[in-house]
Amino acid sequence: GGQQLAFSKHAAGRIETREIPLSQAGLERLTEGVRIAQGRGIQDALILMDGSAFIVSAKNSTVVTAMNSSELKNKVITNIDGTVIL
Repeated sequence: GGQQLAFSKHAAGRIETREIPLSQAGLERLTEGVRIAQGRGIQDALILMDGSAFIVSAKNSTVVTAMNSSELKNKVITNIDGTVIL
């Protein structure tokens, strides 16, 4: 699918307030992670990249939320059906 990766308003705010770095190269890698998830039939994916976590609706090519490495400690992530580690 050539669908452009989108960010929900919530995710965009999280990336900004949590100061999660996302360069153009990082954005391309994240987009590739979504393509991998889609290729495996994953609908709601956890994508781990560069110490950050992105919850993505792969079926809609939309980042739903994002967390930095310090927020991942002692967390349980639910409502996903697959994980892509980049």
